[in-house]
Amino acid sequence: MKRWLALSVSLLILTAICGCEDSEERRARYAQKRPAPQPQKREFPPPPLPTINEKKQPKVVVMSEFGDKDSMTQITGMSGRNIVVVFYAPWCEHCSQYREALMKYAKSQKGRCYVVTVDADKYPDLAKKFEVDAVPKTILYVEGMKLREMVGCVSAERLEKLISETLSAE
Repeated sequence: MKRWLALSVSLLILTAICGCEDSEERRARYAQKRPAPQPQKREFPPPPLPTINEKKQPKVVVMSEFGDKDSMTQITGMSGRNIVVVFYAPWCEHCSQYREALMKYAKSQKGRCYVVTVDADKYPDLAKKFEVDAVPKTILYVEGMKLREMVGCVSAERLEKLISETLSAE
């Protein structure tokens, strides 16, 4: 029994001398009264609510504003879509009404038509190249070929009728 007692005491003394590897860190933190580091809290957005019998429609870009990075040759040569290029002026009241009709028409086509609007004041060289004398001027392209030009604004229904007549005649 004396052996066990001596062995137990010697083990306690040995552990006290060696100590833990991070005991100095704990002592320093305790001396500075810093709290232990907390794990990061992550917040996740709630999952979307399930919908019954709702099919997601793919989002199709149907209208865009012409920018410097775009090439008009690439835009007019897009295959598989009718391309409607419209030259307008921001100060023209008829142009703003016509742009709304164009958006309505393009959405009704569900991706078969692509409308590009070009500010004739911002891009005068392009307007000169396409012989824009008055705004709004609409040009219809199919497979890179210019099929029709018209000046003035029309309703979305009239625009659809003009384009379908043009496509059926060609």
